[in-house]
Amino acid sequence: MDMDYLPHGGSALASIFVVATCTMRKMIPLRVFGILTNVILIGVSIPTHNYPTMVLHAVLLPLNAY
Repeated sequence: MDMDYLPHGGSALASIFVVATCTMRKMIPLRVFGILTNVILIGVSIPTHNYPTMVLHAVLLPLNAY
């Protein structure tokens, strides 16, 4: 995944999704944004070799999907 067009390897996009997830008031949008946030953070952590973040969100992804 090429994230050269985003500042800091996509961390700005991931931060926007984290804040958006925290502002949700209903359960369905919360789960959807939680899943999107997990996918984005997994995608950002692979090219940057941030394996603890990747493992954390790989565990959280099925929990949010359930």
